[in-house]
Amino acid sequence: MPDVQVIDYTSRDYAAFRNDLLSHATTLMPQWTSRSSNDFGVVLVELFSYMGDILSFYGDRIANESFLETATQRRSVLALAKMLDYRPDSTNAATVLLTFTTATGMGSVTVPASTRVTTSSSTGEPLYFETTAALVIPGTTGTPVSYSGSVTAKEGQTIFESVGTSTGAQGMEFLLAQSPVIENSIDVYMDEGSGTSVVWTWVDHLVEWGALDRVYTTYADENNIVHVVFGDGVNGKIPAPLTVINAGYRVGGGEIGNVGPLSLTTLDSSVAGVIDVRNNNAASGGQDAETLDQIRKSAPAALISLNRAVTLADYEALSKKVPGVSRARALSAVYSSVTLYVAPLGGGLDSTGAPLLLDAVRKQALRNYMATRIPAPTTLTLADPTYVKIDITLDLVVAPQYSQRSIKFAVQKELLDTLTFDAVDFGQRVTVGGSFSAVNSVLGVGYGTFALLARQGSTGVADVQLAANEIPVPGVITVNATGGILT
Repeated sequence: MPDVQVIDYTSRDYAAFRNDLLSHATTLMPQWTSRSSNDFGVVLVELFSYMGDILSFYGDRIANESFLETATQRRSVLALAKMLDYRPDSTNAATVLLTFTTATGMGSVTVPASTRVTTSSSTGEPLYFETTAALVIPGTTGTPVSYSGSVTAKEGQTIFESVGTSTGAQGMEFLLAQSPVIENSIDVYMDEGSGTSVVWTWVDHLVEWGALDRVYTTYADENNIVHVVFGDGVNGKIPAPLTVINAGYRVGGGEIGNVGPLSLTTLDSSVAGVIDVRNNNAASGGQDAETLDQIRKSAPAALISLNRAVTLADYEALSKKVPGVSRARALSAVYSSVTLYVAPLGGGLDSTGAPLLLDAVRKQALRNYMATRIPAPTTLTLADPTYVKIDITLDLVVAPQYSQRSIKFAVQKELLDTLTFDAVDFGQRVTVGGSFSAVNSVLGVGYGTFALLARQGSTGVADVQLAANEIPVPGVITVNATGGILT
């Protein structure tokens, strides 16, 4: 019986291929004994080994990109998330309260909606904020000599453009020219022959709509370019041929928009009568698009729910698929009544301490989305989260060779980061151990002792267990530093 050749399938790099080929060659051609690099046979073996190494690498990469946990390219992760019916969150815009002041002796002054205010260009590329509503400042001719008024503004710039012309084809896609597009800010409209623009409706899935429904959907590719997708005449209406398709949307967003107080002092375009604008408090709510690690964690939950809410986990997973919803917790004492606590992208507290909650428009969108996915006898109640401030006081000793000031600020930032909205969730347990770990991660820390770690208004040092409808936020974070180098 002939000997069976044992193949080592782990031999997949250049050196292993070369050794295996030469070993096999000895069996097939025992008379060929030369192993010199100048031998033409050895040259061929090395060339084949080189190509085998490359093909093995490509094979491994293809295999890895086929699984959510091992994929490294954003294109692959987005494709896998789409297969699991998960839509990653895009950037969310920061909000801030702007105060406008009018000149002496002016009458009533109106600051129009979408008035643009910028940060100083001396600090780098300016950031733009646009007012969300018109502001009327009453006039005066006596005392006081000027009046002020305040209005909310959102970070980002509004863009209007024609994205293309309909060809009448099924499943047409158009690209938005600028990015990053802020979450839930796209409006698509077109003149269908009546002389007035008709606004079409964004939907999560075209397959759920009929042939005459004016709907579209969107997705962002690996380069963060947004694609606008229309129906095929069966699921979603096809825009009539030669119709010009227009879009209005906002670009910007992200944590970079969380600027500090008095950062917004420049009007991008003048408003008659306004002599000053400023933000007395910091902007808040800006949030970056989901990272690959966040998508890997969140996408599998979309598959578990299978587009139907049966368990409480299903309610939470489904609600997160609605644009603008970042956190969700479902509670129920009986199967026929479910309370769903939801928090928006960039949630938490704003610079004035007011809670950032899901607005009425997005709540209605969430109700509409869940209405067809919950059991018929079930009553769904939407509720806002309770944000709980966590106060921390740390007595810190800095190592001798490090700057006391630098290490103090670094430690304070690490403690804040453990309580930022991106790092927390409903019903979380804020632990002393986790806070200690954050402190000790800073190079230059000698040692530290917590004097306080508790809900605001409480005392002592202990783990803080939040209720199911509560989310922790930073309260007063104090670091008392000694030691190190005083600079």
